[in-house]
Amino acid sequence: MTNLRDIQLTKLNSGQKGVPLYLLLERVLRRRIQTGRYRPDRPFPTEMALCREFSVSRITVQKALLGLEIDNLIHREQGRGTFVNPRNPLDFPFKLYGTVEDLFVLVSQTTLEIRSRELIRLEGEAAADMKLEPGTRAYRFEGFRYLVDGTRVFVRLLVPEEIGRKIDPTDLKTHFFINKIEEVSLESMKRALQVAWAETADEEMAARMGVRAGDPLMVVKRIYMTRSDRVLQVAEGRYPGKAYRSVAWLERVKS
Repeated sequence: MTNLRDIQLTKLNSGQKGVPLYLLLERVLRRRIQTGRYRPDRPFPTEMALCREFSVSRITVQKALLGLEIDNLIHREQGRGTFVNPRNPLDFPFKLYGTVEDLFVLVSQTTLEIRSRELIRLEGEAAADMKLEPGTRAYRFEGFRYLVDGTRVFVRLLVPEEIGRKIDPTDLKTHFFINKIEEVSLESMKRALQVAWAETADEEMAARMGVRAGDPLMVVKRIYMTRSDRVLQVAEGRYPGKAYRSVAWLERVKS
């Protein structure tokens, strides 16, 4: 029986409504790995054992395990089963998990204005983010997202060349640029990785955003991926320092 400290998968209506079942299961399994309940020197529970414990379908278990495998937390050995990958506890990054639907709710309260589109060659970090070889061509869109209070957020969007050429920046009638990408690419975004950091505005960025050079900015980068981990878009937003406030509830696993 599932420990009461774990997310109760069968009680989706009490605080977990709308979160896919496989994602809830993935969170539970991820936490068990990180707390040492599942160890590298012991076999990982079988798919059928997990189905019985959590009263979920096999496809739900398989989707949850795929997420763990993508993050290199587990590996499968033909004829032997599934195992946790050996790892130094310090290797675990601090991560927060949410849903893409939550993000869409926030974005729906803003307005997007794309002002330019340019075909560029990817280099360095941009190529790595897009999971493409350096020198590969991609489209870069730039513009502003306006928050409900009128604050301007500078946005820079990278899109694969074959998708970007089909997007007319003057004909965007959506809050969500990723929705336009899905429409023209006939692919669906499944997950997004978000990274945030602080920096100060240089003279060029200060002029674009209407702030002073040296003012603090919060940079939020989101990498949108398909189920197969193909990158559909890399989006960077630069917020005036006081305009971006992040709040998170954290739960203690061990007491």
